[in-house]
Amino acid sequence: MIHLIICGHGQIADGLLSGLKLLAGEVNACHSLNFPEGMSSESLAQSLRNIVAACQDKPILIFTDIMGGTPFRQAALIANERPDCEIISGMNLPMLIEAVMERDEAENVADFAENLVQNTRDSIARYSALLQSRIKNNPVVIDDDGI
Repeated sequence: MIHLIICGHGQIADGLLSGLKLLAGEVNACHSLNFPEGMSSESLAQSLRNIVAACQDKPILIFTDIMGGTPFRQAALIANERPDCEIISGMNLPMLIEAVMERDEAENVADFAENLVQNTRDSIARYSALLQSRIKNNPVVIDDDGI
C-alpha cells in the first residue's frame, strides 16, 4: 500500500485530512503534517523524516500545498533519497479522495501520482463557465440536491 503524507502551511494538512475522513471514512497509512507559523524548516524536516521512517520501506506519496514552499522543499530532499517517493504540489480534497480510493490498485507510485494529477485537473472549475457550458450542451436543473 502506498503511504500518503499531507503537508502544508498553517493547518491545511489537518484540515484536508479531516475533510478526507468525513467523505471517505477512516483512512489507513495517511498522515498529516502542518507547518504552522513559527515552526522552523529544520523542525518540519525532522517531523517529515519521522513520518517517512514510520512508513518503513513502503512507497510514499507526499502532497504539498505550494510548489517551492518549505513543505515542498523538505519533501523534495526526501524524494531525492528515495526512488519510491513522489510529491504532488497543489493538493486538493478531490485528489486526496481519489488517492485513498485508488492506491491499492497502483503498480508504482510514480505512475499513480501522474494519474492522480491528470484525473483530478477537472476538479478545479469556475462555476459560471461550467454552468454556461452545461446550458449550451444540456440544460441544467438546479434543485436542493445540487447540479
